[in-house]
Order: sequence, then structure tokens, then C-alpha cells
Amino acid sequence: MMTMLPTMRAAANPAIASTGGSPANHRQMTMKTFLPVLAIVLFCTEVFAREHEYWPYDRLTKEADMIVIAVPLSTRDTAEKTTLPGLWHVDTNKVRSLIPAIGVETTFMTLAVPKGDANATKLVFHHLREAAPKLSVDGPGLVAFDPKSERKFLLFLKRESDGRYAPLTGQTDPDGSVKVLGDCP
Repeated sequence: MMTMLPTMRAAANPAIASTGGSPANHRQMTMKTFLPVLAIVLFCTEVFAREHEYWPYDRLTKEADMIVIAVPLSTRDTAEKTTLPGLWHVDTNKVRSLIPAIGVETTFMTLAVPKGDANATKLVFHHLREAAPKLSVDGPGLVAFDPKSERKFLLFLKRESDGRYAPLTGQTDPDGSVKVLGDCP
């Protein structure tokens, strides 16, 4: 009959020694402890999430007033002071407050117009930015453009009553309407 001697690892770790000295038993015991703790943390933690609608390309194409491949020429804040639609900040006391935003206009030079006015050479894209940006989980999908980068974008737009264009997916999550094409020629 063969007896198992405690290993150096078992002697150094009482948890292993108490389970018969086997590292496999130690892993099993660790998992038996870890999984219930993980379950408690997951089920007892308050979770904040919001619905972020997915827009497939066929829907973007169908519903857009204009689709362009364009390069940003300039961007500027407007005098518009508003809030992000349908989105709130919840502070540590669980008090909800609207998220202040500032209007932004980015002027684009169009390179191609797959849908809309084919004669358009420039357009004004109206979007928002947070007035006081904060790091947040599941926050807005805002966009920003650097005219110096010369990056190209595929934009799915809806026309506003004042003639400007806005992101088809809305002002809270315009990232669904803006696809980065990069620095390709």
C-alpha cells in the first residue's frame, strides 16, 4: 500500500494540506468558495443599464435622408444649451439629473453621396457634446471630429427643419450613424 506524503506546497499552504495535499482538491475547494461569492455579488449588486438600439446597415440605408462619405472641414460649438435626450446621470445618492449638453456644428466636404442630393459639396452636421464630460458606464455614444486628421466618414443623416443634418440614430447615440472609414484615399 502506498501512502501519500505531504508535498512542500501542501506544507506551505494549510488549505492544501487539509484537503489531503492534492492541488486538484485545492482548486475544487477554491471554486466551491468562489462561485457562491461571485453569485452573491452579481445578484445583490444594483445594476444600471440602458437600451442602446442596434441599427443594421439596411435600416440605416432605408431611413436616412442622406448618406455621404465626407471629410470634416471645421467644427464649432453653437449657442445651443440643451440636455441629452432620454439619458440621466444618477449620483451616489441615487438622484437622477438630466445631462447638460452643448450643440456642435461640424462642416463636412462630401466626397460621395450614395443617397440624397448628389450636388451637395458641403453639409453642416448638427450633433451634441456633454457640457461637463464625465466618465460613465453605458453612457452616450457621442461623436467628435478632428478636421486636421483628414479622416473619412460614412454618415447616415436626417435633415432637420433648419437645413442642417443630424445623426439618423439620434443625438444621444450618434455613433450608430457615423462610421469611420479612416485615412483611405
